[in-house]
Amino acid sequence: LFRSLGELSTKVLGNMKVLEGFLDADTKFSENRCQKALPMAHSAYQSNLPHNYTTTIHKNQLSQALRVYSQHARGPAFQKYALHLSEDCYKFWSSGHQLCEEIGR
Repeated sequence: LFRSLGELSTKVLGNMKVLEGFLDADTKFSENRCQKALPMAHSAYQSNLPHNYTTTIHKNQLSQALRVYSQHARGPAFQKYALHLSEDCYKFWSSGHQLCEEIGR
């Protein structure tokens, strides 16, 4: 079948390169798709927000943003960008939009 170990090695390496190409294409598609979904999700988060708002409103808006994101994002980059979205929304809220709340009555 194969004349030498070197010939087998070459064949295996060639097949691995083909598989890497498919994975790269899938990853690139996913990265692109997830990046395009972020602005829509950010808009959903910021939709109809008062200037300052509570933790409850932040969590509700974040849930809405993640729903919008999940409708458009796909593939291996999904979780990476979902985490970016959550972090971005938290940074937006905590940078001058967080309403002071009474703690433990």
